[in-house]
Amino acid sequence: AFGAIIPQVRILSAQHIFMEKLWRDERWGGFQNQSNFFASLRLFQILGVFKMEQFVIEAKTRSETGKKAARLIRAEGRIPAVVYDEAGKATAISVDSVQFNKAWRSITSTTLVTLDVEGKKFDAFIRDTEYNIIKDAVLHADFFAVSNKKSVVRTYKIQYQGTPAGVLKGGFMVKHVPEVKIKALPKDLPARIVIDVSGVNIGDVFRVKDMNLGDKVTVLTNAEDSLVSVAPAR
Repeated sequence: AFGAIIPQVRILSAQHIFMEKLWRDERWGGFQNQSNFFASLRLFQILGVFKMEQFVIEAKTRSETGKKAARLIRAEGRIPAVVYDEAGKATAISVDSVQFNKAWRSITSTTLVTLDVEGKKFDAFIRDTEYNIIKDAVLHADFFAVSNKKSVVRTYKIQYQGTPAGVLKGGFMVKHVPEVKIKALPKDLPARIVIDVSGVNIGDVFRVKDMNLGDKVTVLTNAEDSLVSVAPAR
């Protein structure tokens, strides 16, 4: 493979310190470049050293609906919301606004949160929001609770890490397929797909089949589709 998939991890403060020590520690042989460091970081992610933080959002069921009820809920520092289950059943709830905003501003659309509804916890996606741009406030939210027993299909826009070796030699990078479609259980979905293209040389093509997302993720996009290549200078 010409590159590596860089796992997207949210690193806690103690892990920041660990990363800095790891970068400089001669006992690990040192890291002469970013690619080597991220390759090792990927290994530690697989071994479970770095874990994605899963946000917990406290929720309460509610019986009153409508605009007046929604205004009262917001006045209490909460957000009116609805949680849907896999059978399509809807339950009206309200969520803590501070906890919700902290999660909503940090995650991607494929990130699960833990929804704690009066002590009963669910894995859920934040599926939709009603946002007031003037007040910079979420007025309403929809959640989709999952059992993690049914696979879901998601489409990811490809992101890139590093400068291709061929570009450093005078070539230019050409991006082809901009996104890929994958299938996995909700809990196994990556937050993002980022390709390290630093190893792509002039004449090389990084294809869908060169990605390694692990055995829990099935890539549905054609394996021979090109993602990025480096062409010689004209």
